[in-house]
Amino acid sequence: MIDKNEVLKIMNLSRLKIEDSKIDKFQKDFSEILNYVSELKEADTENIPEMSHSIDVKNVEREDLACEYNGINLIPKEKQGYLVVKKILKDE
Repeated sequence: MIDKNEVLKIMNLSRLKIEDSKIDKFQKDFSEILNYVSELKEADTENIPEMSHSIDVKNVEREDLACEYNGINLIPKEKQGYLVVKKILKDE
């Protein structure tokens, strides 16, 4: 079991305040967490591939195709196939 000083150090590092009456509870909880992590270290993971998700996640992609913009008549100015818009930045 971790001691009182370790609990206080963890609380200080995490910028948490703890009441003296709850130190015993945190000692017990932190010790249980560390015991569980120790159990996980003993698990045989030799033939298990690394993964970033517990389920197979695939991104849905589509081919990026160029298309003609049919709303060009809604824009007042066009120059060499580009839309001309009002300037919003000042010259320096």
